[in-house]
Amino acid sequence: MISLPDRSQAHFGSSSAEYLRDRSMINSLSFCLSEDKNPNRIDGRGMSAMHWAASRGDLDIIRQFSRKDSWMTFHRDNTGRVPLDCAAEKNETESGRTALHWGVLNSNEEIVALLLAKDFAPNPRNSFHNPTSPQWNPSTPKELLSSTDSPDLPSAWVDSQMESGDIALHLAAARDSPKILSLLVKACDLRLENLEGKTALEIAFGSEHEINAKVILGEMVRRNVTGNFESSTLKIVQKWPDDRESWNGDVLCWAAFNGFTKVNTCILKAMPILGFIARHPSGRTALQAAAEQGHLKIVNHLLESRADVNALPGMAYGRTALQAAAEHGHLEIVKHLLKSKAKINAPPAQIGGRTALQAAAEHGHLEIVKLLLRGKANINAPPAQTGGRTALQAAAERGHDDMIELLLSKGADINALPGHSYGRTAVQAAAAKGHFKTVKLLLSKGAEINAPPASIYGRTALQAATEWKDTGMVRLLYSRGAEVNASPGEIFGRTALQAAADQGHLETVKLLLSYGADINALPGHTHGRTALQAAAGQGYLEIVKLLHSNGAQVNALPGKIFGRTALQAAAEQGHRGMIELLLSYGAEINALPGHTHGRTALQVAAEQGYLGMVKLLYSRGAEVNASPGEISGRTALQAAAEQGYLKTVKLLLSYGGDINASPGLTDGRTTLQAASEQGYLGMVQLLHSNGAQINAPPGGAFGRTAFQAAAEQGDLTMAKLLYTIGADVNAPAGHTSGRTALQAAAERGHHAMIELLLFYGADVNASPGTTKGRTALQAAAENGYLGVVKLLLSHGAEINASPGTAHRQTALQMAAENGHHEMVELLYSNGADINALPGHTDGRTALQAAAGRGHLGIVKLLVSYGAEINALPGPTDGRTALQAAAGQGHLEIVKYLLEIGADVNASPAPDGGRTALQAAAERDQLEMVKLLVSHGANPNASLAHTNGRTALQAAAEEGHLAIVKFLLESKANVNASPAPFNGRTALQAAAERGQHEVVKLLLSHKANINGTLAPTDGRTALQAAAEQGNLEMVVLLCSHRADVNAVPAVFRGRSALQAAAEQGHSKMVILLLSKGANVNALPAQNHGRTALQAAAEKGHLHMVRLLLSYRAEINAPPGITGGRTALQAAAEQGHLPVLQMLLFCEADIHAPGAPIEGQTALQAAANQGHHDIERVLLSHKTETNAQYTLYLS
Repeated sequence: MISLPDRSQAHFGSSSAEYLRDRSMINSLSFCLSEDKNPNRIDGRGMSAMHWAASRGDLDIIRQFSRKDSWMTFHRDNTGRVPLDCAAEKNETESGRTALHWGVLNSNEEIVALLLAKDFAPNPRNSFHNPTSPQWNPSTPKELLSSTDSPDLPSAWVDSQMESGDIALHLAAARDSPKILSLLVKACDLRLENLEGKTALEIAFGSEHEINAKVILGEMVRRNVTGNFESSTLKIVQKWPDDRESWNGDVLCWAAFNGFTKVNTCILKAMPILGFIARHPSGRTALQAAAEQGHLKIVNHLLESRADVNALPGMAYGRTALQAAAEHGHLEIVKHLLKSKAKINAPPAQIGGRTALQAAAEHGHLEIVKLLLRGKANINAPPAQTGGRTALQAAAERGHDDMIELLLSKGADINALPGHSYGRTAVQAAAAKGHFKTVKLLLSKGAEINAPPASIYGRTALQAATEWKDTGMVRLLYSRGAEVNASPGEIFGRTALQAAADQGHLETVKLLLSYGADINALPGHTHGRTALQAAAGQGYLEIVKLLHSNGAQVNALPGKIFGRTALQAAAEQGHRGMIELLLSYGAEINALPGHTHGRTALQVAAEQGYLGMVKLLYSRGAEVNASPGEISGRTALQAAAEQGYLKTVKLLLSYGGDINASPGLTDGRTTLQAASEQGYLGMVQLLHSNGAQINAPPGGAFGRTAFQAAAEQGDLTMAKLLYTIGADVNAPAGHTSGRTALQAAAERGHHAMIELLLFYGADVNASPGTTKGRTALQAAAENGYLGVVKLLLSHGAEINASPGTAHRQTALQMAAENGHHEMVELLYSNGADINALPGHTDGRTALQAAAGRGHLGIVKLLVSYGAEINALPGPTDGRTALQAAAGQGHLEIVKYLLEIGADVNASPAPDGGRTALQAAAERDQLEMVKLLVSHGANPNASLAHTNGRTALQAAAEEGHLAIVKFLLESKANVNASPAPFNGRTALQAAAERGQHEVVKLLLSHKANINGTLAPTDGRTALQAAAEQGNLEMVVLLCSHRADVNAVPAVFRGRSALQAAAEQGHSKMVILLLSKGANVNALPAQNHGRTALQAAAEKGHLHMVRLLLSYRAEINAPPGITGGRTALQAAAEQGHLPVLQMLLFCEADIHAPGAPIEGQTALQAAANQGHHDIERVLLSHKTETNAQYTLYLS
């Protein structure tokens, strides 16, 4: 037994350490341990002799301590340390560090090994991190000796975090201690992050200890392969270099992006398949990442490991490997990828995508562009739908004049159409960026200066130029003939004047007015603004004064969707001075809100919580209970309640606000519904105390009662409050996309809410809303909430209940479609009908749904349950199981279905259906097409009545050249008739989509260039190409004797000239006229238009001028059904400048309407609410009592 001085027995101090310096004391310690004696007494700091001995770092003593699970091993001093903490710490202290942390920091491999080797849990966290951890400090030797209980210590002590959030593994990953790391990596949680959000793997990469990264990766792979790792894909979290967003991606992708060659090699050696399948969540593969960053060695290694060189890019801003390399100018990688058979014309991602050529052209990589052109890159490949650019448009936007010269010399279409959203023609793109030389170059080469803008955020060249403060570009474009009053794009469009006013460019506004800009031009359809509305919303007082002094209408009507009057726009932005100014100009304070998302001035001020503005507007006569807009509208009180503005609500109530005003028809809310949905308890109590109806019915579409809204949000407190004050727990669901309270909670998986609702007596089988409704069980099954489904079934939920009418599915169909395997098993075991019929629109049986989504396991499961393999598809856009799988490229499912007897030639659904072969051809599934043909698929199978396509027509339309060739070799009929409704022959389809190579191939196979067109919405090949503005295609077709005056289809048909004029394609119109197109060709019988009528209807002022100069008949009679004269069309659509020009040219304001569905010009303007046009027509002494022509059904 150890003998201690008397002074130390009362107050155990540092002198004990002196005794323990003698290594012979080890024997005494061993004796004490073997005899279960107590060698310790505790000093004022709670430290025993064992603590002091351990602090010397003597491993022999530590081993003695750890040989027996006695109390001394776990005893903590006043700072929470056990003896082994001291052993590793060597008298150093820092909050949160355990023995394991100190062992790593001191590079003491023996201590770390000892700690990990014993079944021992040192203090997982000291008092800094775990202030509630028990301090097991018996006060007397008797208690120490008699106690046999061990403290309750956490088992995951190896993952204890210090103050920085680092575990021992994190510390080891940053240090050159591979042996220690090898010990820890087998015991620790590899996924844990420190307070900086970094895992051990990231720390290893960041510290440049690549051997550490390999050790950690090896363990990650080992756990993954053995099934012990949580995810089948290895994931980490890594910050982008600019720290703006996280890269939550596959380790392989991360290593490829950062150029970690050895790490990349390590992963591929362990799991080669990752090179083929690994993707970052954005859709980027490792090969794409390496190609983007220029890591040639990694690219080659990945290619050797069978990485998919043509993997599709992510939907938004994604790039294939070739596109990424081309974009970043990596010439050698581009060469390697092309040698590895990268598709040179792979389509771009839907949002912000670029083909390889477009990407290289955009960034000025001349040598890569030349290389790609030699490889037959499509120089006129269409741009991505959103934010896309052709190669020429991309080069023009960046001002690469040498690139433009090259592309034009190789046949680039200088007037190619812009992408649908944010698109620009070449000259629009250059003008938008202020590239003077580029604009001049493009105009000298024939660029159409007045090409119409894209539908969404589109701008003509002049409109784009006015958004820049410099007036130089505006002057240049105007001097070259730019139309100053060209119509704005449909969504977020602006005329030139509106754009300048919106941006606050006073000098540009003055300049445009001097050019004759229409100061009261109508706003665009969605988010549109007149010039005055735009300036008022932005608070530009000087521009508003200027516009008003020049005749701007202060009360011009707002655009239909998200529109605002000038006063509403100013109120929305809180511009008090602007409000005062507009009111002094006579602004109508109670002007009606726009149809969709509209607000009165008071409503929008209340919605923004502008208390002073609300007071001001009310004092000036604002109607506190003005009706909300039809779609997503709010009264002032509803808007304030929804945003939680308690003071504003109280103020509006004091003004007489109707607390129970009806909600808008679509997505509307009463005040109480709005407040409860947002969880504002105080607001709800206030509204209830003021008489709000607790059970007011929901709005027609997407509506919710107050209780339904609370249930949908999972707000138990709100639900309990509403129930206590009388909420109806079983209020019926709204008509469209409505939910009962239980259905809403089930759809969101709110288990506790569901239990509460069932306790309150919620009807578990309440009927779903008529359109897009769900029963509670269907809603839960659709989203995979297994526990919720079990709960609902235990309360009697009807497992085969019929869903709502549109997009309807049973619970089993929904579960199968979404891949919920256990859910399918559960539902079937409880009696779900395995062969329930699909819904009318886009419906699927359970098997069809699972096959279409690629859930092979569920497909086999359903077949084993007796699912009908060849069940008929739903009538609209339906698919058999085989058709569904073939269209989505699920090869293994198709093989399986064929093996068990699926009908390879099953008929398509009547509306939008496809046979299996048609579906595969449409989706560019060449291997699938070959498989189906080898199993007897008919290349000439009948097509759907509406929107149908033969396999050849479908492939031609999408430009799948290889499939077109294969189908022609398989004796597909090149001239098969189009579907009656919106059908196309193969040539018509390819011409419409601009598929030049396909068109040439079809013509070489004797495709009829003037083939039969569909009766409804049909187009000849030439008409289709002209409508799209594709000059190169039209020239090609005309060279093969396309009939430039082919008669249009009976229903909504257009001749080539009519189609081009309707779309505003000036160059196309001139070309067609030069080819002999009849400027006065008769319109189609049903909803047809002459070229002039079509241009007038669309508001293309420049086109109207052009056609009149070619002697278009200004008073040509309208088509029989739904026809319009040019003047009637302009009046109906509200195109004042066009109307004024037509009147100047003596258009007949008294012309009768069409025999069926006709209107005079005045009737058309009045019906559409175009009061300015009414005034103009009345000033011409129009007959105001003209009667509607009879509508003949």
